[in-house]
Amino acid sequence: MTTLYYLETQDFKGNSVYKIGITTGTVAFRYQKLDDSDYKILFEKKLEDACTLEGVIKDRFIDKLAFTSKRNITENTKLDSGYTETFNTDVLELDTYSLEDALNRIRNIKNISDIIETSRKNITGVKGAIFRSALTVAKYIQ
Repeated sequence: MTTLYYLETQDFKGNSVYKIGITTGTVAFRYQKLDDSDYKILFEKKLEDACTLEGVIKDRFIDKLAFTSKRNITENTKLDSGYTETFNTDVLELDTYSLEDALNRIRNIKNISDIIETSRKNITGVKGAIFRSALTVAKYIQ
């Protein structure tokens, strides 16, 4: 089983950034080159669907990315990678939601995305285009 984790760290300007990730070990082992004071683990949990959840989070919150390249993240934080999964805001809103609520919200996004994709494949023509547009709008209302 894979571990899904979410941590908070600081860029060199002192701004909080949040990183989602997966690992087969522990977060402490994954970031052993960093001091414990360099990051705060907001959650670390072994999950069957860890890889899927990480992908959904990255896709859903792509507009909240803090960095645009590996070079950009390594020049601005102590992290050595993960620019595609590091956000400039707490995208899971763990100050508002419990961990389980946050994960369930992400699973719901995944389920809605699956429904939308299936519907997209099954509908053709003008009515289908209108329906697909409505589904796309519904996806982003989440």
